Formats: sequence, C-alpha cells, structure tokens
Amino acid sequence: MGLTNPPRLKSTVTKYEEVKTGTICQRRYHKGLKDLRVGSWIVLLLYQLGALKMLLSQIDSYKMDITAIQEIRWTGEGIIDKKNYTIFYSCDRKHHIFETGFIVNKRIKHLVTDFKAKTPRICKIYVRGLFFNYSLICVHAPREEKDGDENDNFYDDLDQIYEECPKSDVEIIIVDLNTKIGQEEIYRPIIGKYSVHII
Repeated sequence: MGLTNPPRLKSTVTKYEEVKTGTICQRRYHKGLKDLRVGSWIVLLLYQLGALKMLLSQIDSYKMDITAIQEIRWTGEGIIDKKNYTIFYSCDRKHHIFETGFIVNKRIKHLVTDFKAKTPRICKIYVRGLFFNYSLICVHAPREEKDGDENDNFYDDLDQIYEECPKSDVEIIIVDLNTKIGQEEIYRPIIGKYSVHII
C-alpha cells in the first residue's frame, strides 16, 4: 500500500463558558467540539486489498476525529460505514485516479450534517459545532504541467463550492496543491536540502 506521510495535526481549541454559582465564577468545559482533531493524509492506492484496514488503524493511533484524504483511487462517490469510522468519498466514475474524501470518527459522526461530492478532486462536509459550524473542503489540485483548461476548471469549481458555504460557517480548505519547490537556499528551512525538483 502507499501510505505516505502521517497526517498533519491541526491545533486543538478548547471553548469554555463561565457559570456563576453564588459569588464564585467557575469555568465549565463543553463536551461538544472542544477537542476536534483534524488532519490530512495523501494515502495512494486505497483500493488495494487490506489498505483501508491499515489506514484506519493508523488514524486510530493518531486519535483523529476527521481526516481529509487525497488520492484514494476508488471509483464513484458515496458513504461507507465501518466499525469506528465513516468514509465520505468523491471519486472518478470509471478510473482509479485522483479522488478525495473524509474519514470521520463515529464519536462525532452525528455532528456531520451534510456531504457534497463536487468533482473527483473536490468534496465538502458540514460539521455542526458548539458555537459555530464548520465547512471542511478537501481538495486535490492538478499538477502545474496540466493544460490551462483543466487548471481553470478546477479553480472555478473550488471557488464555487467555497462560495456555497454559509457565511456564518468557519471554512477550512484542506488541500494537496501538487506544487513544486526548488532546491534554492530560501526553501531549506521548510523542506531541508532534499527537494527532487529543480526550478
């Protein structure tokens, strides 16, 4: 299987409210989405035998609530329920190429209010929060070498799905941009000295 990098963890935010009891002001922590852990993983070849089981095991070890996944290479679109997770995916109808999706822990599945598969490269879920709701958009961009029409269509679709998000939502775009970074000195703090690209 092609599990590549471990998911990138986002920072955890904790919300609380102050409750006055007599003259003492206490902080009471909510159990809603106070500790939502969101990550991203480029999985590659998820249609191979045993690959999904291995991926879910890895996500379990990181205790992820929502994992945006790219390059799963299934076909079609839909929702699959597993023991501890629900997988929302948007894939090409005929070919095992591109594809995006979300893996949602059963602990918070009841907070997912909608899923929209825009294209094989773009999908979105809506998550109900305690103080505000979230629109999470998973994106797998075409490579820079692709023709201009494909790139233009992709960014038009991304702009459209972003504009469809309710204005009161927090919009989070989780993306694999397929960008190339050269071996210049300026990029060393980010990628080290081992970039394969020469620009």
